[in-house]
Amino acid sequence: VARTKPQDGAPVVRRILLDEVVKAKGEVTEDHWIQLDGQRDTTWALTWHAKHGRLLQQWYGPDQSKFIELQKKIDDRRANRNQTFVDYRKKRKEVEEWGIPPGPTQEELYEIEDEEGEQLMGLVDPLLKELKEYKRRLRELRQKRLEQALELARREAAGGSVLGVGELPQ
Repeated sequence: VARTKPQDGAPVVRRILLDEVVKAKGEVTEDHWIQLDGQRDTTWALTWHAKHGRLLQQWYGPDQSKFIELQKKIDDRRANRNQTFVDYRKKRKEVEEWGIPPGPTQEELYEIEDEEGEQLMGLVDPLLKELKEYKRRLRELRQKRLEQALELARREAAGGSVLGVGELPQ
């Protein structure tokens, strides 16, 4: 039933406005309608509306205040849960809008490479000096061996003793 405003003369509205208890015949349907037990005719009442929320409240007799407090706690928890959900949705939307920040500029990349190169040179310099020293010593040893081999070949070609014992200089 869709109305622009409630009908004040309707049988259910008249009884509800006077805070009368309305008896129901059965359980609430899936679409939130309940069949009322009337004296003259049976009518239906909507118990919950998508925009307005609960329209009818269940009567518990003398313990009604306890059930009202309990319903208030449930409504507070539901409101808190809904607010938490809304907050998380806002945070999620904010996080989705984040992006990966841009990296360093080309000039900064060159500076970083220069700094890394200087650090590497500091580590490699002692090794290079040591290698140069070893190469120099290796060249000296090779030169000495070459000179010794030439001297030995010259002595053998001259027919002299290989050992060179007792030879006089020429």
